[in-house]
Order: sequence, then structure tokens, then C-alpha cells
Amino acid sequence: MNTPKIDRIVDAVLYEGYILYPYRPSVKNFRRWTFGGLFPRAYCDAHAGEERSAIQIECLAIGDRAARLDVEIRFLQIVDRQVGRVAATASATAMSPTGRVATLAEEPALELVESLEVDGKQYVNWQEAIERRIAAGGETLAELSARPQSRSFTFPASCEIERLQNSDDTSAGAIIRRRRSLAGSIEISALPLSSDCFRVTVRVVNNSVLPGPVGGIDREDAQRQSLASTHAILTLHGGQFISPTDPPVEFQLEASQCRNDGVWPVLVGDPAMRDRATYNTVLASDTLLASPIILEDFPQIAPQSAGDFFDATEIDEMLALRIMTMTDAEQLAMSGLDRRARDLLARARSLGPSQLATLHGAGRMLQPLSEPTHDGR
Repeated sequence: MNTPKIDRIVDAVLYEGYILYPYRPSVKNFRRWTFGGLFPRAYCDAHAGEERSAIQIECLAIGDRAARLDVEIRFLQIVDRQVGRVAATASATAMSPTGRVATLAEEPALELVESLEVDGKQYVNWQEAIERRIAAGGETLAELSARPQSRSFTFPASCEIERLQNSDDTSAGAIIRRRRSLAGSIEISALPLSSDCFRVTVRVVNNSVLPGPVGGIDREDAQRQSLASTHAILTLHGGQFISPTDPPVEFQLEASQCRNDGVWPVLVGDPAMRDRATYNTVLASDTLLASPIILEDFPQIAPQSAGDFFDATEIDEMLALRIMTMTDAEQLAMSGLDRRARDLLARARSLGPSQLATLHGAGRMLQPLSEPTHDGR
């Protein structure tokens, strides 16, 4: 398993849509967190068919009963960020999420505002995200066949304060970051189909408890407790996964019976990995990525890419040029979003003519098929 290469691919799709044209009006930014979102199960039960609360991955694993399965779940937890400036008059008013003035422990009284400029830097209200990784599994295929495994996870609610200081070290305001509690579960099982073929099933469920009656929770509110952009990475030690999209003839029936809900599983890693000795050039890998975005087996990051633009389905050159046409006011507004926005802005500014020319296009020679495909053609 090539972990750095796989991490780059996972990050590209994990942050798909995280920040898209925030500096100009865009329909894409009106509905963020649309990829792979798992909503609280209670909300989905009350609004049947609108959103999903779980994903399911099923795939074929080839190996003996001692092969060990590791599962890693990755998703983004939404963080509400509010900006407050020091109020003109201090107040003992208790903190309220919707109140105009808030007192945070020993912090100065704050007046919640849409944006705040401090020493030439602008800070605005925004929804950030924390990347979560949860490891599960570790059992052999034999153990998972005998007894399915389940693991629960929780992340408590929190409120964090980041002070904003003027150049003279006086308090200008603060950034208030709130995130709600999350809870979920990961279920893993394996069904033996033959002596060395197993159907592996992984389910991820959002069991978060809503802050009030379901009837009073709208979609935007429920989304604050979603598992955004949920992905799964499966690694088999001592075995390999068969390509779900291009299974060999002898496994096509079994592959057609695999049920994937909310994800598209593909092989990742080194495309040269093949089990020629047994299955004669069948695409296989010890690592599988289940993503809410449709990919091909062994997806690759274009070597010309200058870095994350948070839209892996678009063209880096187009996004870079759009950023370069921004006015100073628009760049100031973009820099006030979060670290990822500032990094994107700095990266686009640093691109020189030769790097832009590299992004403009690339020529690639098609390689002849040197070996027959698995069906003999």
C-alpha cells in the first residue's frame, strides 16, 4: 500500500466542494457539504427519502481465512464560526447562540457581527471543518465470518474562543467556534463464498442525537450534525480486493450481488499490483477506497496540479485564473475565511507563467495492450 499516494487521492475527494468561488456569488456555495453527507438517523427517519443516515460498502476479498482487514473511516465535522467585536459597553448578558451580545467566561462582552477587520485582516462568519479519522477492524476474515464486529464513536460538543488583538495588544474581538456532538457506529462483517473468496460488508451509521424535537429541526440545522464527505478505506493484509467495476468472469455473479449504498468502491494503490499467478492479470489491490464520488480503479492525481483547489472534477488552470482576476477587496474577503482559503489564495498568487503553461494542457501517449484481458480478448 502506497500510503502517501492514497492519502492525496482521498484528500482530493474528501475536500471536494469545501470551498468553491467563495469570493463571488455561486450556487455551489449555497449548498455546501453535499458530497457523502450522513445525517442523524432520527432526522432521516422523519424525512424519508430526503437524506441518508448510513452508507454500505460490499466488495469481494480474495485471501485465506487468516487475512486481516483494517478499516478507516474519514469524514468532516462541521464547525460554525461566528465573529464578534468588543461591545461598546460591557454586559453581563449570558451567552446565547442567537443573542446579539455574548459574554464568554472572562472574555470581554462581544457583539456578534457579519465581519470584522483587524489590522488589515478581515474575519467573516463561515463554516469550517475538522477532519475525523476512525480506525476499526483488525480482525481476520475468519473472525469476521464467525462474529460481525461493531464499533461506536462519539465526538462531544464544544465551544472554542480565539482572541483577535489590535496592534497595540488591546482586544478587538474574537472568533467563536462551535461544533455539535456527533455519534455513530461502524459495522464490519465477512461472508465466505468459497475457500478463498469472501464478501466483505462495512456499514457506517450516524446516530447523533438532535438538540430538540425532530419536527423543529430543518435540514440546515440537522446538517450541523452530519458526517460530511464520508469515505472508507479498506486494507486487506494477506489478501486482495477484486475490482468491483471490472471483476473477472469467474467472480461476476458474486460481484453483481454486492450492494453499495451511497459510495462507489474502487481499487487504489499501485495499478501494477496483479495476482497473475492465480487470476491471470485480473485487476486487484490490497486497498480499496469507497467514495461518494464516482472514480475509476487506481485514480491518479494529475502531476501538473499545483495543489488543492477543492474541486477535483474541475480544471486547476481555470480555478487559478479566476482567483487571479479577483479585486483586492475580493482577495481580502477570501483571506478572511480560513487557513485553507488563505493557502489557496497564496498558491494561486505564486504561480508563474511556466507553471500556468504546464496547467494549460498535457500530451500523453497511449500504451499498447501488451497482455490479453481476463476474458481472453
